[in-house]
Amino acid sequence: MEQVGLSFRELILAAAGLLREEWTPGAVSLILAALAVVAALALVWRDRQRRRALLWARRTICMAEDRRDFVGKVVDVHREMTEARDAPEGRPGFLRASEYRRPLGVAWGEYHETMVHPEPGSDDVVRNSLRPNAFFDAEDLGFDGGWWRILPGLFVSVGLLLTFLGLIAALTAIGGAEITDDSLRELLNAASAKFIMSLTGLACSIGLTPVFDRRADP
Repeated sequence: MEQVGLSFRELILAAAGLLREEWTPGAVSLILAALAVVAALALVWRDRQRRRALLWARRTICMAEDRRDFVGKVVDVHREMTEARDAPEGRPGFLRASEYRRPLGVAWGEYHETMVHPEPGSDDVVRNSLRPNAFFDAEDLGFDGGWWRILPGLFVSVGLLLTFLGLIAALTAIGGAEITDDSLRELLNAASAKFIMSLTGLACSIGLTPVFDRRADP
């Protein structure tokens, strides 16, 4: 067990040693900032495609002007929704608006099964046994935050982790050398540089939070 502990300690020190160079904090901060920008662009793209899918669904359902007109238009609405549900899947990657239409079509199909259609010639309207929100739920449709919600906290955590590794590297560099004013000044300078990574992670988290909080409701 002692040998395992020592080996693990050396592994951590080796990882910390990668952050010993003066240019490392700046490079890491640049990488974190670039990843935050990419994540923000991906979130904006995702939000835009969801909005387009929801606008399409709204336009499709709003073919009917009122509840009575919906009786004659429900067949057309069902056809549009079914075509979206049965559309072929695209290639993996950023989902397009058509990909977000598919879960809306699936939810509509389940909702359509609960509808009670009026008798021919009747003045009654289409009714249903369950409310629409039982089927059109953001989480079930995949329109909620999903794993994206961990991104702001993840940038903060990564920044703190790298900062502590950098501090370990700075302390290890002193080793058993005599503590002098020059060595303390060097240690403080190195430590202050490592905190740049934490600051960058925090800034990325703050910048991503309002982007993530955007809603897909048109």
